[in-house]
Amino acid sequence: MTITKTRDKLEKTRTRTSLLFLILNTLLFVSKILLGLITSSMSLIADAINNLNDALTSLIAFFSNKFSNKAPDNEHPFGHRRIEYIGSTILAIILLFSSFEVIKSAIQTIYSHQRATISFEIFIVLMLSIAIKSFFFIRSQMIYKKTNSLIFKAILNDSLMDIIINMLMLITLILAKFSKLPLDAFLAVLLVIIIAWQAVQILKESFDEIIGKSPPKELIQAIDRLYDSSSMILEHHDLVLNNYGSGRTIGSIHVEVDASLGLIEVHEEVERLEVEALEKYGVLLSTHVDPRPLDDQELNEARKIIQDICKAYEPAPYPHDFHLYRYDGKEVLKIEILFPESLQTSADQIMQEISYTLSEELPKINLQIRPEFGHFPRD
Repeated sequence: MTITKTRDKLEKTRTRTSLLFLILNTLLFVSKILLGLITSSMSLIADAINNLNDALTSLIAFFSNKFSNKAPDNEHPFGHRRIEYIGSTILAIILLFSSFEVIKSAIQTIYSHQRATISFEIFIVLMLSIAIKSFFFIRSQMIYKKTNSLIFKAILNDSLMDIIINMLMLITLILAKFSKLPLDAFLAVLLVIIIAWQAVQILKESFDEIIGKSPPKELIQAIDRLYDSSSMILEHHDLVLNNYGSGRTIGSIHVEVDASLGLIEVHEEVERLEVEALEKYGVLLSTHVDPRPLDDQELNEARKIIQDICKAYEPAPYPHDFHLYRYDGKEVLKIEILFPESLQTSADQIMQEISYTLSEELPKINLQIRPEFGHFPRD
C-alpha cells in the first residue's frame, strides 16, 4: 500500500471515529444532565458538562479533519492541517468557562447542605459511561500512535481520566448514603478543577504548536540515523523541520558528499533517502548537497585545526560547511559553526581563538565564520 493510500485510510478512520465519539458523548451528556437535575447530583452535572466538552472535542475533531484535509492552495501552500490547533484552542476556552459555572453551583450546594445518593438509574448510566470511555481510550490510543493528532491525544488522556472519575463517582454516591456531608458536591469541585487543568494543558499545547516548537527529539534522531546509514553521505547538518499539522512535517537538510562523485548517482541516493524519510516518518524533506573535495590537503588541514579547537569545549561547537575558494591569488575559507545554547564560553572568544590559530598555522588562508544559534540538537 502506498503512503498516499495509507494516509487516506487513516483520515477516513479519524473522521468516522470522531463522528462515533460525537454521537456517544452526546448520549452520555443528555442522560447525565437529566439524571443530575432530577436527583440534584452536582457531581453528575459536572460530569455531564465534561461529556459535553467531550462531544465538542469530537465535533471539532470531525470538522478539523474535514477542513485540514483540503488540498493546498495559493494562500495556504502547505495545507490546512493547523486548523486542528485552532479547534483545540476554542475547545479549551469553552471548557474553562463551563468549569467556572459548574464550580459556582457546586459551592452553593455545599453551603445549602444538599445531598445526592446512588440510585439504580445513576448506577446503570455510570457503568455504561465507564464501558464507552474504555472503548474511547483504546480507539484513540490506536489513532494517536498512527497520526500524532493533538486532538486524539486530548481524547486519549480525557478518556482515561473519565474512567477514573466515573469510578470515583460510584464510590462517592454510595458512601453518601452513610454520611451527612454533601460528598457529591465536594467531588464536583474536584472534578471541575481536573477539567479546568486539562483545558489549560490543551491551551498550552495548542499555543506551542501554533507558535512553533522544536520537533520531537526522537524524530530528529531517527532522521540522523537514516542519513548516517548512507555510505555516500560524509556528513549532514542544518536539519530544519516545520510542523504544519498532524501528519504533515516539511523540512530540509544539508549533506556533504565526495566532490568526485557523479551528479546522477548522488541524486539517486538523495532521492532514496527522501522517499524513506517520507514513508517511515511522514517527513517531506528537501536535501541540499555540498560537494567536499577529499584530496584538498590544505582544506583538510584547516578542517582538522578548527575541529580540534571546537572539541576542546563542552558541549562542543559544531563546525561545518567548509568551502575554500581560490581566486586572484587569494584563499578564502568560509565555514559555519553551530554554538550550543548551553555553552558557557562566548562564541566570539572561540571564533577569535580559531581565527588566531589558523592564521598562525595556515597564514595564506583568510577565514570567514558565520555563527549559528538555536538549531535543533542532534543528541
